[in-house]
Amino acid sequence: MRVIADNCLGTSYFHRLRPGIKLTIFFVFSLVLFFIKRLDITMISLAVVLLLYRTAGFSLAQPWRQIRPVWWLFVVLFIFQFFANSWQNGLIVVLRFACLLLFAGLITLTTLVSHMMETFEYAFQFLKPFGVNPAKISLALSLTLRFIPVLGQIRYEVYEAQKARGLESSIIATLMPITIRILKMSKDITAAIEARCYDSAAKNMTVRDIVPTALFATLIATLGFLPPIPLPGFPVPITAQTLGVMLAGPMLGTKKGFYAIIIFFFLVATGLPLLSGGHGGLGVFFGPSAGYCMGWALAAWLGGFLYHTFRNSLTPVKEISFLLLSGIIAIHCPGIFWLAYSTGISVKQAFFVNLLFVPGDVIKIAIAYFIIRNIRKAFPNALH
Repeated sequence: MRVIADNCLGTSYFHRLRPGIKLTIFFVFSLVLFFIKRLDITMISLAVVLLLYRTAGFSLAQPWRQIRPVWWLFVVLFIFQFFANSWQNGLIVVLRFACLLLFAGLITLTTLVSHMMETFEYAFQFLKPFGVNPAKISLALSLTLRFIPVLGQIRYEVYEAQKARGLESSIIATLMPITIRILKMSKDITAAIEARCYDSAAKNMTVRDIVPTALFATLIATLGFLPPIPLPGFPVPITAQTLGVMLAGPMLGTKKGFYAIIIFFFLVATGLPLLSGGHGGLGVFFGPSAGYCMGWALAAWLGGFLYHTFRNSLTPVKEISFLLLSGIIAIHCPGIFWLAYSTGISVKQAFFVNLLFVPGDVIKIAIAYFIIRNIRKAFPNALH
């Protein structure tokens, strides 16, 4: 992290550009790459990105460091496109992803996290007419950053305690007490902030909304500390963070669950390596897994909506059905379509490849059901 911070303090022209301008350039650049599928344009784009690295003061070894963790993905994509379409199409797909990852990485390397957060807060101004206070979103982002090391310490303490009981391999035995401590922390921190009269009478995004939202965004980030499980020949790994997404909606409700995912994604976009495997930056939202990221937000919203709508008539069958809808259907549908679009395979092929996730997601649903149901019994007023 210190290396990144030092890089962000450079004096090149690209360093001095405002984050908003960098993001706008990146947005236009990505549109050009996705809609103009020509090999010569793609190669010129890659050359331009590499030139930007040099003008920003980086050696050509830096771009390699950016794409080295996913080089195998480029190989898989090229081989598939080579046999499914042509070598030219395979080269376009690979070079396009390389351009986007490298450009996004350059923005991350040359922009301080604090400056990126200020830019997001400014960008949120358009939400004011809808009752959303950008300053409160910024507070939620800041709280999430503060909670990450705290929750990491809690996870360590719980793990050590369960290890002494011989339960260190049990996900439920570890995650259940962590979730309970999150709920208690939320109550205590909310009371402490309200005691300082921080906008306690607000109608939208009160402290009682902000604190649990930030804590669950932190929980999702903490689950990213667990290593992902790569699938041979598939560009999207299995991660434990989906479990946090499944919990967010039912436990926080529609609004707070959705906001928790959005806050987490904004922190990832600033370059923080919060995704499983230590990934972060804008590039992840343009890779093959971007559709699943869209599905996370939809899943949290849908899970909260279903649980809230039927909260007075919940049964085990309904709860499991709701978790299946939000935890599998809502996540996998956008994931399949984006995977097909971004890699050039058919939707049918993407669907069958996507089935590799289902067994793991069914296990996560069982864990989520157990946690939600038991916490509701123990703390009936803690949820929503």
